[in-house]
Amino acid sequence: MSKDWDTYWKREGKSSIFTFVRTRIIASELSSILERYFPKTGKFVDCGSGSSETSIKIKKHNRELIALDLSEIALEKVKNNKNLPMTSIVHASIFDMPFKDNSIDGIWNLGVMEHFYKKDILKILAEFRRVLKKDSYCILLWPAVYGPVNFLFSILGVILKKQYFPDEVSLYRGKKWIKNIIKDSNFKLVEIRWPLKGALIYHEVILRK
Repeated sequence: MSKDWDTYWKREGKSSIFTFVRTRIIASELSSILERYFPKTGKFVDCGSGSSETSIKIKKHNRELIALDLSEIALEKVKNNKNLPMTSIVHASIFDMPFKDNSIDGIWNLGVMEHFYKKDILKILAEFRRVLKKDSYCILLWPAVYGPVNFLFSILGVILKKQYFPDEVSLYRGKKWIKNIIKDSNFKLVEIRWPLKGALIYHEVILRK
């Protein structure tokens, strides 16, 4: 998996269409939903951060914002982007994070969970739950199989015989589908949103420990 993502981040240019979508379309909605659920102080982790470009509009307040990813190439992009609010980077797997139990005030990610089958999603959520403080939130921005951007690139991939992302085996398929996953995670499902402000690219799955 790390090689797949290193290859992805190595090939993707700074001025790509994906950067435009992340910074001009997704970033504002991400900032809004984090403001709604995260306190203004504490330690927060983007688990599977990639380049963290979607975090560019997050309000820092008194927060420690950590970019955690398995790809060193992605984290180098975070380090070199001085416009980001991230305070530190961590090279680690979301299956095994270097944080103490009950030490994190909030977790979020975008475009991560769909790359794993249910059994691994549950392992990831167990690790998130381990490090989160009681009553803290986990916010997952989960691309949908019917999302317009994903649909467009799926078609382009077939036409051009090109794979734009590592395998997306668990794209969001509906509320019943996601509830079936979350019920086995020991998280409380708080809310599911499909925000127009995010161009209907993803669903916001809000979990609480």
